[in-house]
Amino acid sequence: MGFASRQRNIRADFALAILRGVLSYLDLPPKLWDQATGRALTRQGTHTLTFNHFRPEVKSRGLNIHKDSGWVTVLRSIEPGLEVESDGEWRPIDPAPGEFIVNFGCAMEILTRNTATPVAAVAHRVVEQRKAGPAQHDRFSYALFVDSSLDETVVPGLFRYEPGTGLELEAKFDTFLNDILHNTYQQHTTGLY
Repeated sequence: MGFASRQRNIRADFALAILRGVLSYLDLPPKLWDQATGRALTRQGTHTLTFNHFRPEVKSRGLNIHKDSGWVTVLRSIEPGLEVESDGEWRPIDPAPGEFIVNFGCAMEILTRNTATPVAAVAHRVVEQRKAGPAQHDRFSYALFVDSSLDETVVPGLFRYEPGTGLELEAKFDTFLNDILHNTYQQHTTGLY
């Protein structure tokens, strides 16, 4: 296995360890975890690595207000610009060197909404990078998104957990993703759920 493959596996293992850690705090039986997460825990899910570059000399709004669609997003950035919505206000996240930022997505929110410990997907955005003098730096970030398998022969769609009943199919993936895309990529929206 080459260096790049090993690094990709390390990042995926880290994100999956976070997902398992959160699931261990829920009232969701462990035997349902893999099915509930769209086979993400057995590496049949979708893992996407993205890189972002925001330049202050390019006038743009940064990144729209949105919630991530999947289970866990592990984000790395050392420059300011990320904001989260909390109690109706936008609050900056000041990244610390050597630390990651973890977001939970709409899939986690839907799965856990009726559990004793619901997990919220937080609306966030990247503000426009403004030139604040000669020391202003570009903003770089990368994120690993852990999502369900989108192959309906592997998993039929997105589930919610109903205590006492079990997993209930909330939506097929194409419906869910189309609704998320429609509601996320419009100015001043916060995503579907």
